[in-house]
Amino acid sequence: DTPSAPEPSVQASPSEKVPAPAVPQSATPATLSPAAVPKGARPSTATVRAQKAFDLLATSTETNQTAKLSFKQIGDSGCPGLADLLARIAVLDISNNSISSQGASTLAAALKANQSLTSLDISANAIGNEGCSAIAMALESNTTLRHLDLHACHLRDEAASALAACLRKNNMLAVLNLKANYISDPGATAIAQAAKSSQTLRYLITSSNDIARPGLAALERAFEENENLSVRHKIK
Repeated sequence: DTPSAPEPSVQASPSEKVPAPAVPQSATPATLSPAAVPKGARPSTATVRAQKAFDLLATSTETNQTAKLSFKQIGDSGCPGLADLLARIAVLDISNNSISSQGASTLAAALKANQSLTSLDISANAIGNEGCSAIAMALESNTTLRHLDLHACHLRDEAASALAACLRKNNMLAVLNLKANYISDPGATAIAQAAKSSQTLRYLITSSNDIARPGLAALERAFEENENLSVRHKIK
Protein backbone atom coordinates (compact mmCIF):
# COMPACT_ATOMS: atom_id res chain seq x y z
CA ASP A 1 0.00 0.00 0.00
CA THR A 2 1.09 3.56 -0.67
CA PRO A 3 2.23 5.19 2.57
CA SER A 4 0.38 8.39 3.44
CA ALA A 5 3.28 9.54 5.60
CA PRO A 6 6.49 7.74 4.53
CA GLU A 7 8.84 6.66 7.28
CA PRO A 8 12.25 8.20 6.72
CA SER A 9 15.42 6.13 6.91
CA VAL A 10 17.00 9.02 8.75
CA GLN A 11 15.57 11.97 10.63
CA ALA A 12 14.41 14.57 8.12
CA SER A 13 13.48 18.19 8.58
CA PRO A 14 9.69 18.59 8.80
CA SER A 15 8.24 20.23 5.74
CA GLU A 16 6.47 23.49 6.28
CA LYS A 17 2.79 23.63 5.49
CA VAL A 18 2.16 26.00 2.64
CA PRO A 19 -1.16 27.84 2.93
CA ALA A 20 -3.07 28.04 -0.32
CA PRO A 21 -4.45 31.40 -1.39
CA ALA A 22 -8.17 32.09 -1.31
CA VAL A 23 -10.20 30.88 -4.26
CA PRO A 24 -13.36 32.57 -5.55
CA GLN A 25 -16.41 30.87 -4.11
CA SER A 26 -18.48 30.93 -7.25
CA ALA A 27 -18.23 27.84 -9.39
CA THR A 28 -20.21 26.04 -12.02
CA PRO A 29 -21.10 22.48 -10.94
CA ALA A 30 -18.98 20.00 -12.83
CA THR A 31 -20.47 16.93 -14.43
CA LEU A 32 -18.95 13.67 -15.48
CA SER A 33 -18.72 13.34 -19.23
CA PRO A 34 -21.71 11.54 -20.82
CA ALA A 35 -19.14 9.17 -22.28
CA ALA A 36 -18.55 7.85 -18.78
CA VAL A 37 -21.97 6.15 -18.81
CA PRO A 38 -23.08 4.57 -22.11
CA LYS A 39 -26.51 5.65 -23.33
CA GLY A 40 -29.21 3.49 -21.85
CA ALA A 41 -26.90 1.93 -19.30
CA ARG A 42 -27.41 2.27 -15.59
CA PRO A 43 -24.49 4.14 -13.94
CA SER A 44 -22.49 2.14 -11.44
CA THR A 45 -22.61 2.93 -7.74
CA ALA A 46 -19.04 4.25 -7.95
CA THR A 47 -19.97 6.61 -10.80
CA VAL A 48 -22.97 7.92 -8.89
CA ARG A 49 -20.80 8.52 -5.84
CA ALA A 50 -18.19 10.28 -7.95
CA GLN A 51 -20.84 12.59 -9.41
CA LYS A 52 -22.13 13.41 -5.94
CA ALA A 53 -18.59 14.19 -4.81
CA PHE A 54 -18.10 16.47 -7.84
CA ASP A 55 -21.36 18.26 -7.09
CA LEU A 56 -20.41 18.80 -3.45
CA LEU A 57 -17.04 20.22 -4.46
CA ALA A 58 -18.64 22.54 -6.98
CA THR A 59 -21.37 23.90 -4.73
CA SER A 60 -19.45 24.15 -1.48
CA THR A 61 -18.46 27.61 -0.28
CA GLU A 62 -15.32 26.16 1.29
CA THR A 63 -11.92 26.38 -0.32
CA ASN A 64 -8.86 24.17 0.13
CA GLN A 65 -11.00 21.06 0.40
CA THR A 66 -9.88 17.45 0.78
CA ALA A 67 -11.27 15.25 -1.99
CA LYS A 68 -10.97 11.50 -1.47
CA LEU A 69 -12.11 10.04 -4.77
CA SER A 70 -10.28 6.71 -5.00
CA PHE A 71 -12.11 3.78 -6.66
CA LYS A 72 -14.82 6.05 -8.12
CA GLN A 73 -14.42 5.02 -11.79
CA ILE A 74 -13.67 8.60 -12.81
CA GLY A 75 -11.68 7.56 -15.87
CA ASP A 76 -10.41 9.95 -18.53
CA SER A 77 -13.94 11.18 -19.21
CA GLY A 78 -14.28 12.57 -15.70
CA CYS A 79 -10.97 14.43 -15.67
CA PRO A 80 -12.13 17.63 -17.46
CA GLY A 81 -14.80 18.15 -14.79
CA LEU A 82 -12.29 17.45 -12.07
CA ALA A 83 -9.80 19.86 -13.64
CA ASP A 84 -12.43 22.59 -13.47
CA LEU A 85 -12.69 22.04 -9.71
CA LEU A 86 -8.97 21.80 -9.00
CA ALA A 87 -8.75 25.37 -7.70
CA ARG A 88 -11.04 24.41 -4.81
CA ILE A 89 -8.99 21.40 -3.67
CA ALA A 90 -5.96 21.21 -1.40
CA VAL A 91 -5.64 17.42 -1.04
CA LEU A 92 -6.73 15.15 -3.89
CA ASP A 93 -6.78 11.34 -3.90
CA ILE A 94 -7.81 9.89 -7.27
CA SER A 95 -5.99 6.58 -6.97
CA ASN A 96 -7.43 3.51 -8.73
CA ASN A 97 -9.69 5.32 -11.17
CA SER A 98 -8.76 3.92 -14.61
CA ILE A 99 -7.10 7.19 -15.60
CA SER A 100 -4.69 6.98 -18.53
CA SER A 101 -2.20 9.42 -20.03
CA GLN A 102 -5.09 11.35 -21.57
CA GLY A 103 -6.74 12.09 -18.24
CA ALA A 104 -3.41 12.82 -16.58
CA SER A 105 -2.57 15.34 -19.31
CA THR A 106 -5.93 17.05 -18.78
CA LEU A 107 -5.25 17.40 -15.06
CA ALA A 108 -1.68 18.52 -15.72
CA ALA A 109 -2.91 21.45 -17.80
CA ALA A 110 -4.94 22.66 -14.81
CA LEU A 111 -2.15 21.89 -12.37
CA LYS A 112 0.33 24.15 -14.14
CA ALA A 113 -1.20 27.38 -12.83
CA ASN A 114 -2.99 25.90 -9.82
CA GLN A 115 -2.38 27.65 -6.51
CA SER A 116 -4.33 25.47 -4.07
CA LEU A 117 -3.33 21.81 -4.44
CA THR A 118 -0.67 20.65 -1.97
CA SER A 119 -1.08 16.86 -2.30
CA LEU A 120 -1.91 14.70 -5.33
CA ASP A 121 -2.33 10.93 -5.16
CA ILE A 122 -2.81 9.56 -8.67
CA SER A 123 -1.38 6.13 -7.84
CA ALA A 124 -2.58 2.87 -9.38
CA ASN A 125 -3.60 4.58 -12.62
CA ALA A 126 -1.86 3.59 -15.85
CA ILE A 127 -0.81 7.12 -16.80
CA GLY A 128 2.50 5.87 -18.21
CA ASN A 129 5.43 7.93 -19.40
CA GLU A 130 3.29 10.40 -21.35
CA GLY A 131 0.95 11.21 -18.47
CA CYS A 132 3.79 11.46 -15.99
CA SER A 133 5.78 13.73 -18.29
CA ALA A 134 2.78 16.05 -18.60
CA ILE A 135 2.51 16.28 -14.80
CA ALA A 136 6.26 16.79 -14.46
CA MET A 137 6.21 19.66 -16.96
CA ALA A 138 3.30 21.27 -15.09
CA LEU A 139 5.24 21.07 -11.84
CA GLU A 140 8.15 23.00 -13.30
CA SER A 141 6.04 26.12 -12.77
CA ASN A 142 3.67 24.97 -10.00
CA THR A 143 4.44 26.53 -6.61
CA THR A 144 2.13 24.72 -4.18
CA LEU A 145 2.26 20.93 -4.63
CA ARG A 146 4.36 19.26 -1.93
CA HIS A 147 3.29 15.60 -2.11
CA LEU A 148 3.09 13.59 -5.35
CA ASP A 149 2.18 9.90 -5.28
CA LEU A 150 2.93 8.04 -8.54
CA HIS A 151 2.95 4.55 -7.02
CA ALA A 152 2.10 1.86 -9.60
CA CYS A 153 1.53 4.19 -12.57
CA HIS A 154 3.40 2.13 -15.22
CA LEU A 155 6.35 4.51 -15.28
CA ARG A 156 9.67 3.78 -16.96
CA ASP A 157 12.95 5.64 -17.42
CA GLU A 158 11.43 8.26 -19.72
CA ALA A 159 9.07 9.31 -16.94
CA ALA A 160 11.92 9.33 -14.43
CA SER A 161 13.93 11.63 -16.69
CA ALA A 162 10.98 14.02 -16.95
CA LEU A 163 10.65 14.05 -13.17
CA ALA A 164 14.38 14.70 -12.84
CA ALA A 165 14.05 17.76 -15.08
CA CYS A 166 11.11 18.87 -12.94
CA LEU A 167 13.12 18.55 -9.71
CA ARG A 168 15.78 20.89 -11.09
CA LYS A 169 13.20 23.67 -11.53
CA ASN A 170 10.56 22.95 -8.89
CA ASN A 171 11.08 24.61 -5.52
CA MET A 172 8.22 23.08 -3.58
CA LEU A 173 7.94 19.27 -3.92
CA ALA A 174 8.85 17.49 -0.68
CA VAL A 175 7.58 13.92 -1.15
CA LEU A 176 7.87 11.87 -4.35
CA ASN A 177 6.58 8.29 -4.32
CA LEU A 178 7.71 6.19 -7.30
CA LYS A 179 7.16 2.77 -5.73
CA ALA A 180 6.16 -0.24 -7.85
CA ASN A 181 6.97 1.03 -11.33
CA TYR A 182 9.41 -0.12 -14.04
CA ILE A 183 12.19 2.39 -13.50
CA SER A 184 15.66 0.96 -14.08
CA ASP A 185 19.22 2.22 -13.54
CA PRO A 186 19.20 5.12 -16.07
CA GLY A 187 15.97 6.52 -14.64
CA ALA A 188 17.10 6.06 -11.05
CA THR A 189 20.39 7.77 -11.80
CA ALA A 190 18.64 10.74 -13.43
CA ILE A 191 16.34 11.14 -10.42
CA ALA A 192 19.24 10.78 -7.99
CA GLN A 193 21.35 13.41 -9.72
CA ALA A 194 18.48 15.90 -9.60
CA ALA A 195 17.62 15.02 -6.00
CA LYS A 196 21.16 15.75 -4.83
CA SER A 197 20.71 19.48 -5.31
CA SER A 198 17.02 19.77 -4.45
CA GLN A 199 16.38 22.25 -1.67
CA THR A 200 12.88 20.97 -0.87
CA LEU A 201 12.73 17.21 -1.54
CA ARG A 202 12.66 15.28 1.74
CA TYR A 203 11.36 11.80 0.89
CA LEU A 204 12.10 9.83 -2.28
CA ILE A 205 10.48 6.39 -2.45
CA THR A 206 11.79 4.02 -5.12
CA SER A 207 11.00 0.54 -3.78
CA SER A 208 9.86 -2.27 -6.08
CA ASN A 209 11.29 -0.95 -9.34
CA ASP A 210 13.85 -2.52 -11.69
CA ILE A 211 16.78 -0.73 -10.12
CA ALA A 212 20.04 -2.67 -9.86
CA ARG A 213 23.40 -1.89 -8.28
CA PRO A 214 24.35 1.16 -10.42
CA GLY A 215 21.02 2.86 -9.77
CA LEU A 216 21.14 2.06 -6.08
CA ALA A 217 24.64 3.49 -5.87
CA ALA A 218 23.41 6.74 -7.46
CA LEU A 219 20.53 6.95 -4.97
CA GLU A 220 22.93 6.34 -2.10
CA ARG A 221 25.16 9.17 -3.29
CA ALA A 222 22.16 11.48 -3.45
CA PHE A 223 21.31 10.58 0.13
CA GLU A 224 24.88 11.24 1.24
CA GLU A 225 25.20 14.59 -0.53
CA ASN A 226 21.78 16.00 0.39
CA GLU A 227 21.48 15.98 4.17
CA ASN A 228 17.77 16.80 4.01
CA LEU A 229 16.92 13.84 1.80
CA SER A 230 15.68 10.43 2.91
CA VAL A 231 15.74 7.73 0.23
CA ARG A 232 13.51 4.76 0.85
CA HIS A 233 14.24 1.71 -1.26
CA LYS A 234 13.48 -1.96 -0.74
CA ILE A 235 14.23 -4.78 -3.14
CA LYS A 236 11.18 -6.42 -4.75
